[in-house]
Formats: sequence, structure tokens, C-alpha cells
Amino acid sequence: MKSFIVMVSLLIANLAHAQQVIELYDGIAPGSEKWTWEEGSIEPAPGHQLVYNVTQPTITVFKANEDIRTGAAVLVAPGGAFHILSMDNEGVLVPNSLTS
Repeated sequence: MKSFIVMVSLLIANLAHAQQVIELYDGIAPGSEKWTWEEGSIEPAPGHQLVYNVTQPTITVFKANEDIRTGAAVLVAPGGAFHILSMDNEGVLVPNSLTS
């Protein structure tokens, strides 16, 4: 499943001009070692991707266009803990609106 999450992260990164995907842990996140649920992704409506049961979280870096960069940073964390993350509405759309 690690490759699935990395693949999703890279796809999102390519679509949203992301510069880098950073894995938060070397392996699965502490506390999820005994989980038996599988990671997965669904898209109940176009442009509304949900990722669930995440055990290998990542951070995706979105850099602003050079002409508007100030050196400030914003951390955007889609809601839902590790169980269900709204990757588009609460993830990709936010940094894209701030970096353009």
C-alpha cells in the first residue's frame, strides 16, 4: 500500500505544481502497526477524491509562483485524521488558490 499512497501523492503533486513529497515516517505511522485495514481511495464525485486508512502519511510541498513568493509558509492538513482525508477540497485546492 505504500506505493499506492506515494503514487496518489505524486499524482496530486503533478496536478498541483507541487515540488516535493516528503514521507513523515520511515515505514508506517506509530500507532498503526497493528491495523488490519487497507489504505484506499475513492472519488464519490468528480474532483472530490477521498483517501482512507492512511498509515504512511506524507507532506506535499506547493511552492508559490516566484513573482508572489514572500518566504512565508502555510500548512494545510485535510481533515479526517488518518481514516478519511478529503484530498481535493481540503488538500490540493487550498494551496493551489494560495500559490497562483
